[in-house]
Amino acid sequence: MFAQRWNAQLYTADQVASWAWLEGVMAHDDLTTKLPDLEISLEISSQRFEQSVPAVGASFSAEQISRQAPLSFEWTPYPGQGSYWVDLGKEGETVPVWQSHLTSSTSVSFDGTLDDGTTIAAGTYWWNVGVWKPIGMYKFFVYGWPRSLTIEP
Repeated sequence: MFAQRWNAQLYTADQVASWAWLEGVMAHDDLTTKLPDLEISLEISSQRFEQSVPAVGASFSAEQISRQAPLSFEWTPYPGQGSYWVDLGKEGETVPVWQSHLTSSTSVSFDGTLDDGTTIAAGTYWWNVGVWKPIGMYKFFVYGWPRSLTIEP
């Protein structure tokens, strides 16, 4: 597992993934397993995986987010594609209050309903996009850099 906060020497603005990990079942002790080479930056071969909408620090009214007028989250494709999801969490907390379903699209809509069934309240939140893709018998996960978002009453 890679976490940006554990690797401060690699800090280059937001070009390094904030989180990345590889999951899989390792072979028995008597077998040698070759793991694939991994590129964990957000820019690979001049293709940049980044969150674009809403912009950093954007503000929205909680009362205006609904099924009829959802908040749209958008991003550029991760090089090599994969399946995406969006996490939305309160500032200062690490556990998301809402998580989208997996999608192959580069956007999802949020109708204001949190995972616990309540409606989003005013406050400062973060959002980021995760992507996972299979690499042989492994699954590779990458998180983009968290972006701030303000929800007003």
